[in-house]
Amino acid sequence: MRKYLSKFLLLSALAVLGAAVSASSAVASFTVTLSVPGASPSSTVATYNGSGLSPGVGSNSGSLSGGVTGSVLSKIALNNRETLDVGQSTAVNYGGYSIQVTAQSNTPGGFVPGSGIVALQTAQTISVTNLGGATGSLTIDVMSDGFNIANVGSGVFVTNSISGTELDTGSATAVTTVNGGNATPNATLNAFGTGFASTGTNNSFILGASPFSIDSILTIQNLGVGSTANLTWTSTVSAPAPAGLLLVLSGMPVSWLLYRTKRRQAGPAMAA
Repeated sequence: MRKYLSKFLLLSALAVLGAAVSASSAVASFTVTLSVPGASPSSTVATYNGSGLSPGVGSNSGSLSGGVTGSVLSKIALNNRETLDVGQSTAVNYGGYSIQVTAQSNTPGGFVPGSGIVALQTAQTISVTNLGGATGSLTIDVMSDGFNIANVGSGVFVTNSISGTELDTGSATAVTTVNGGNATPNATLNAFGTGFASTGTNNSFILGASPFSIDSILTIQNLGVGSTANLTWTSTVSAPAPAGLLLVLSGMPVSWLLYRTKRRQAGPAMAA
């Protein structure tokens, strides 16, 4: 009986957690957009296409809009996060820059045990180098929509961070926006050569109804000719665990106590 009760309580908790991460009726989009003022085209977009893929197995090839050359691969990581590699096997040459970016998103989101994270989006510039002839700053916008978490409208905490192992010249600024607004303050790294540097910002606000989108935006400014940037920027949206899940989990000891009491009461009757 104890085994069956434990299974019942576990299934109840999982059911509530599953309800907290509900399927979105909107079509989720996951893109990496590169833009440079004065470049032709003014921006180019790589779009995730992971249809038919299994975690850790295979990848789908894609392309950049506007005829920009460079490799685009969609994968699903073993942690079930969507991965979009832009320029990983063949670097993107655009706007006077050589660009390699890997982006991950956990859309439609979910609560990470011990952290309360609802939505997580990370991007890493494997390498950005000014090849010469750059017409302006490079902006890399990683966007996911379709994050659909029930009952988080009471308030969320958004963290925006940037770190890196190389920034030869210039500066890099990261900002996170949710649903096209509710932006975090900018987080900026100035040139530090090689080594490691990091900084971050955050913001709290009422999210409103799901689904919602996250834009993780990095702008690299004044990167000198021949200079390189290797950076990582991360956006997280955190919220308390769903009330229903907490109720189920907090009720587990009580349910077990009631079961034990009833069993003891039934014991003498059965013996008689």
